[in-house]
Amino acid sequence: MIWLSFCLFIQLDPETQRAFKSFFEKNHAFQVTFHQVTESAFLDSTEASGTLSISQPGKLRMDYHSGEEKTIICDGVTYFEEDRLAEIKTQTPLEELKEDPLVRMLLFGDDLEQFFLIDRYKGKTGVDIFRLRPRNDTSGYIEMTFDVNWLPTTLAFISEEGERTHFKFTNFEANPTFKKNWFEIPE
Repeated sequence: MIWLSFCLFIQLDPETQRAFKSFFEKNHAFQVTFHQVTESAFLDSTEASGTLSISQPGKLRMDYHSGEEKTIICDGVTYFEEDRLAEIKTQTPLEELKEDPLVRMLLFGDDLEQFFLIDRYKGKTGVDIFRLRPRNDTSGYIEMTFDVNWLPTTLAFISEEGERTHFKFTNFEANPTFKKNWFEIPE
């Protein structure tokens, strides 16, 4: 297992490794606009868009503006999701989700190599696609692309059943100033 992990990560040249790590080390807060496409063999494809805001440690806000009527907020202690179409509100202690590799990476800035095996391949258009496979979970993986400035352009979750949720990011803003109550869960 250790040898396999070493072989997969060594495929990234040292400059790419530094740039890849650097993005996650220096961007402790950011905001992006996203366009989301969800595909499944069992359901019709859906599209949605909105904004994603992250402030480490542990804070996230995802506001859907079209396609879905959801708001997701992590205030550092609690994960809150409101689905206005389904008229459902849920709250989960963030501690219960804290060991998810993506949560550790995005919300707490943990080292990618600790949670993921990383390799790179060329997509159909010649773009480098970075595949992140969780070390302790075989139910799916993540694919990411970056622009020439190492800002994320896409992120896709692919399940072992072939379901795919693909995010395309635009309007990346590093270290924005968030409103004081931006990450507060509504009463």
